[in-house]
Amino acid sequence: MGSANLKKKLEETKQYIKKLKQQKQELLAESKKMLGNIHSLEEHIRDAERDIKTISDRIFIETGIPEAAIALRNKILCAMAKTSNGDITVRQYSTLLNDIDAMKETLGRECPHPCVLSYDGYEGSYIHDYDDDTSGYRLCVVCGFGEHEKTPGKDDYQTLNEEKGKRTVRRDLRDDYTARTDTYPSIWDMPLKTFIQMFKRSAGKMNADWKEKA
Repeated sequence: MGSANLKKKLEETKQYIKKLKQQKQELLAESKKMLGNIHSLEEHIRDAERDIKTISDRIFIETGIPEAAIALRNKILCAMAKTSNGDITVRQYSTLLNDIDAMKETLGRECPHPCVLSYDGYEGSYIHDYDDDTSGYRLCVVCGFGEHEKTPGKDDYQTLNEEKGKRTVRRDLRDDYTARTDTYPSIWDMPLKTFIQMFKRSAGKMNADWKEKA
C-alpha cells in the first residue's frame, strides 16, 4: 500500500474514532438523562411509600384500639378522679382503690397494646467494658403495660415489638423521660384522647410529635 493510501486510511481511521467518540458522548448524555429520570422515579416511589406508611398508620390508630379498652380506661380515669373527692368516706376510698386495681388488671389482660411509647436503650461502650449499658423500655399508653428490652440497645422485646397492623411505636424523646434514668410518664396523667392525637400527628414517623399545631 502506497503512502497516499496509508494517509487516506489514517484520515479515515481518525474520522472513525471521532465518530465513535461523538456517539459515546451522545450515549453518555442520554444515559445521564435516563439516570436522572430513574433517580426522580425512585424519589417519587419513596414519597409514595412514605404516604402509604402514614396513611396505614392513621387507619390503624383510628381502628386498632378496641372500643372496650377505651371505655374501660376512661372508667378507670373517672374512678381515679373520684379518689380526690374530699367528701368520700375512708371505706368508699378503699373500695375505689380496689376497684381501680381490678379494672387495671382486666385492662392489662385484655389490651393488645396497640399504641406504644419507646425509650432508647444503649448497648454500652467499649471503653467501659459495656458496663454502662442501658436497657430500652416500651410503654403501652392504653393499659400501662411496660417492658424492658432483652438485650440493651437491640429493640428485642418479648411482647411490645412493632408489628404492622397490630402495633405502632413512637420514640418519646422528651427530656424528662429516659431509659438511662429509668423514668417514664404515667399514662394515667392524661386521657387516652391526648395520646391518640399525638400518635395521629406523628403517623408514619419514628418519633412522637407532642406539639399541637396552632
